[in-house]
Amino acid sequence: MHRIEPELMSEMLNPTKQQWEPLPEGVYSFETVEAEMTETKTPPPRPRLKLVLKVYDGKGGSRTVHDGILLSEEWGVRNLSEYYRSTGGLPSDPSLVDTAALKMRSGEVMLKIRRDANFGDSNEVKYYVENDKQAPPPAAPVPDLSALTAEAAGEDDIPF
Repeated sequence: MHRIEPELMSEMLNPTKQQWEPLPEGVYSFETVEAEMTETKTPPPRPRLKLVLKVYDGKGGSRTVHDGILLSEEWGVRNLSEYYRSTGGLPSDPSLVDTAALKMRSGEVMLKIRRDANFGDSNEVKYYVENDKQAPPPAAPVPDLSALTAEAAGEDDIPF
């Protein structure tokens, strides 16, 4: 068993409301920590990709930002395309959304501030920034040396 220190108990019994300031609007690096296929709550149910992003503030801190991409609408598919292009490119089959493959992808995102008098201001995704960096070229193939004869390989009588 472990006893909680009295100074910490006061916070547990009388919690103070944590005030989070949203990040200023701008471009930030992010990492996808969760990806899940869900459906909208309003009828008729429509497919929705729910992403949880860890957004880095550039000062050693981070914030969690949620994004929902509605996959039954043209603009939603465009947002998913932006996400893919920000995080390294389209998958081999772009029509198949593999949520397991989306986790830990990273890229850049443009955040905006969503004003809300009831729940407080928060960040939301405005768009994903396309990664203009080229993928590294594939490594040169390793030649098959098994077909070389001892002469062609330069072997001699030296035992080492």
